[in-house]
Amino acid sequence: MILAVAVIASAALVVGTQEESYADDSGPCGAAVTYTYTSATKTLAIAGTGAMTNYASGEAPWDAYKGEIEALTIASGVTSIGDETFVGCTHLSGALTIPDSVTYIGVRAFDGCAQLTGALTIPNSVTYIGVRSFAGCAQLTGALTIPNSVTYLGSSAFNGCSGLDGVLTISNAVTSVEDDTFHSCSHLTGDLSIPNAVTSVGNGAFMGCSGLDGDLTIPNSVTSIGDNAFYGCSSLEGALTIPNSVTSIGEGAFWNCSGFDGSLTISNAVESIADNVFNSCSELTGELTIPGSVTSIGVNTFSGCSSLEGALTIPGSVTSIGAYAFRGCSGFEGDLYINGAVTYIGTSAFSGCSSLSGPLSIPHPVTSIGDYAFYGCSGFNGELTIANSVTSIGTNAFYGCSGLYGDLTIPNLVTSISNSAFYGCSGFNGELTIANSVT
Repeated sequence: MILAVAVIASAALVVGTQEESYADDSGPCGAAVTYTYTSATKTLAIAGTGAMTNYASGEAPWDAYKGEIEALTIASGVTSIGDETFVGCTHLSGALTIPDSVTYIGVRAFDGCAQLTGALTIPNSVTYIGVRSFAGCAQLTGALTIPNSVTYLGSSAFNGCSGLDGVLTISNAVTSVEDDTFHSCSHLTGDLSIPNAVTSVGNGAFMGCSGLDGDLTIPNSVTSIGDNAFYGCSSLEGALTIPNSVTSIGEGAFWNCSGFDGSLTISNAVESIADNVFNSCSELTGELTIPGSVTSIGVNTFSGCSSLEGALTIPGSVTSIGAYAFRGCSGFEGDLYINGAVTYIGTSAFSGCSSLSGPLSIPHPVTSIGDYAFYGCSGFNGELTIANSVTSIGTNAFYGCSGLYGDLTIPNLVTSISNSAFYGCSGFNGELTIANSVT
């Protein structure tokens, strides 16, 4: 009997705890806005007029039971969805309806609401979408339209919204696509048109948007493209035109954009083509024109661009060619012209450019030819000229350049010739002259 009473008392204690956990709750969440939580339906209702309060992390009045909320209603009349209001409501599910009275969607408003489903409709009343406002809402589906009323679109606003599977339309009033705004929205489809008011495309803005499968349009208003801005947009197709308004292109901006299958046009205002910018853009075609404004070509910049063709001219403005810059560009089938400002040719800079032809001239003031710089460039079929400014020739630098012929002259300033520098250069059929300075 005593044991039975103890068990009943224990059960009553558990029930009492549950009732406390799921209790109804209500109160203010703005000057004229209130909330009501109904435990029976696990529904949070927001009602009233005007703006909701902007909260810091963990300060929303329903924060203690946000993991239990399954449904949300926001009444017409509410004008803002405050900062951090519903972040982490991981059981909030079903469609999300934003009333057309709302003008402001705050920072992290729905961040991590991974169970929200259905299409997302942003009404024409909205002017502001905050940082990470819908980040991680991975089950939202359909097209995504940012209405023209929106003037600000925060960084990572839709980061990780991988379920969105329609066309993306961006407000023509937005002036910047911020960092990571659409990062990993991997099922968005169709063309991608950057609006005419946009001046900058941020780091990782469209990174991993591998489902976009149409043309990319970058307007003349854009002046900068950030690091990894379009990294992994592997289904974008057609020509890639970077307008003359662009003055900077960040590292990896178009890395792994392997679907572009037209010509490449680079802004004539760009001074540096950074590391990995066009790495693995393997289907870009036509001749490559490097603008006369460019002073440096980075590491892996055009690596794997195997369908570019014709002659390759490095303009006189370029002072350095980074490691692997043109590695594997096997489609170039004309002469290679390196004009006179380059001081350094990096490791594997032209390795695997097996169809480049004609003579090869290393110009003054080049001082160093990196390891594997011309490895496997078997198509060269003329004489090799190495400028008197060169002091070192790297390992395997000309390995397999079997079509070079004539004399081989190592100039007087060269102090080191590394292993296998001319291995397999079976075409040389003239005199060999080695500088006295070689040790």
